[in-house]
Amino acid sequence: MKKEDFVEELQFLHKNLSHYLSYWPAGKEGWKPAENSFSLLELACHLYHLPGDYALILGGKLKELEEKSTGEREEKGADDLRAVLDYGMAALFSAMASLSDEEWERKLFPCPFYPSATAKKHLFQLITHMHHHRGQFHLYLKQLGQPVDTETVYYGQTEEQFS
Repeated sequence: MKKEDFVEELQFLHKNLSHYLSYWPAGKEGWKPAENSFSLLELACHLYHLPGDYALILGGKLKELEEKSTGEREEKGADDLRAVLDYGMAALFSAMASLSDEEWERKLFPCPFYPSATAKKHLFQLITHMHHHRGQFHLYLKQLGQPVDTETVYYGQTEEQFS
C-alpha cells in the first residue's frame, strides 16, 4: 500500500467515526455489555484517541504517549470525542506528511505496545485496530437500541473505493 492509500482509509475512518457519534446515547456512558467489559465511554475514548496516540509514536513522543495513557480521560460524551478525533487525525496527517518516502518505508519507530516498526506498519496496525474497535462500538450502540446498521458501517465511503 502507498501512503495515499493509508490517507484515504484514515479519511474514511475519520468521517465514519464522526458520523457514529450522531448515535451517541446520552446518559449511557457507563453502560457495559458485561461485568468485565469496557464501558461505552471507556471503549469510545480508547477508539477516538488512537489517531493522536499514533501521531505521538510517529513523532517520537513516547514519553508524552506514556503519560497520556496512564492519565484519566476527560471526555464525557460525543462532542468531546469528536474534538479528540479531529485533533488526533490532524496531528496524524501532519506527522505522516512530514515523513519522506524513505522514512515511510524504512525508518523504525519505537512503540511501547509492540516491537519497533516502520511508519507503514504502524499505520496498518492503527487502521486494523480502529476497525476492530469500531465494530465493538457498533455492537455496543446496537445493544443500546441505537439504529446503527450496514449503512452506518459504510457511511463516508466513496464510490471509487468500491471499484
